[in-house]
Amino acid sequence: MRHWLSTQAAGERPPRMATGPPSCPRRGWLMAKRRRTDYSLIADSYDRRYLLNRLPGIAAALHRLLDRLRPAAVLEVGCGTGRWLTECAGRAPRVIGVDPFTEMLRRAADKGETFHLVCGRDTPLPLRDHSIDLVYCVNAIHHFSSPHGFVIEAARILRPGGTLAVVGMDPRRGAAQWYPYRFFEGTFARDLDRFPAWEEMNRWADAAGLVPAPRQEAERSYARFAGAEVGQDPFLEKEACSQLTMLTEAEYAAGRRRIDTAVRAAEAAGRSLVLETEIIFDLWSAVKPAESRPVIGGGRTSSG
Repeated sequence: MRHWLSTQAAGERPPRMATGPPSCPRRGWLMAKRRRTDYSLIADSYDRRYLLNRLPGIAAALHRLLDRLRPAAVLEVGCGTGRWLTECAGRAPRVIGVDPFTEMLRRAADKGETFHLVCGRDTPLPLRDHSIDLVYCVNAIHHFSSPHGFVIEAARILRPGGTLAVVGMDPRRGAAQWYPYRFFEGTFARDLDRFPAWEEMNRWADAAGLVPAPRQEAERSYARFAGAEVGQDPFLEKEACSQLTMLTEAEYAAGRRRIDTAVRAAEAAGRSLVLETEIIFDLWSAVKPAESRPVIGGGRTSSG
């Protein structure tokens, strides 16, 4: 059974079946000054990336977390097409996914699992105080209108003893190992702005009354291309990742030309240009104590 929820407080009224998702509030996601990815344009092809790499390490990390916590209610923020919601199915009685893009939610609904889908944003989260045992996001926090605000909202809706978990990358860690940064101008600088550092997440969590836990490596993806082989990298396609999707057509074409030029220059010098990708996905988490701590203001309040 698949449920669409448009209520601003999921769980306050019975979920209703619908023929399609409600309209979604996108202003915080698409109208900020920073460049953002409009996932409504690539929803149909989004899951193609998981055919190339299922990211089994992330799935295993989620399974361990769910098996340890045994949560009654789980919320994924920025659930997209439901790839990670399906990993929660059968491991929690109540699984909820929030996303601002109706087109992505339609793909999640098509997966046929039993979870509730909410059209909403990262801040404010459309759930009641103390209603969720596990709040998590996977490779999504850099899209949020306010990562700091998301941490505060997660602390609000978590039950005492609940956990906030964030899976993602920090471009400050191993940045030299993702070769597109070298060829597509502005991508690294934008990622430094979009992705909060894990140390910053610790500060936000502490200020929100949560206790950060030791960070764990969830997945390490590696690829190596020699010379013209790089043209076969499926993750070099414009829709393969947000760093490239948000480029203009001219910027993307210029980056591809830089790669081609570098390959030809290496060949002319009698060598093969080797381009490598090594992306580390960490699982960061924080726990809400059984006895709530006072929330402290401060820190960056908006980022995306």
